[in-house]
Amino acid sequence: MKKSGNIPVIKHSGIIKLGRIDGDNTVIIYKSAFYRKYLNNEPPPEENDEASIHVISDTLKIRFGKDKEVLED
Repeated sequence: MKKSGNIPVIKHSGIIKLGRIDGDNTVIIYKSAFYRKYLNNEPPPEENDEASIHVISDTLKIRFGKDKEVLED
């Protein structure tokens, strides 16, 4: 990516669902969809499908990791 804070996706949306597994254990289910920022064919490597999925996945892992810490306290 060229600039810090610049993500290669647009129109990101998601749905969060919480489900009880057993006893006091809960699972977070997150489904999301987005468009790659570079909509034409043959995007630059930093804006291709793989880069877009990687950025969104890493961002969500960090976010939900922080949520887990807060909820478990």
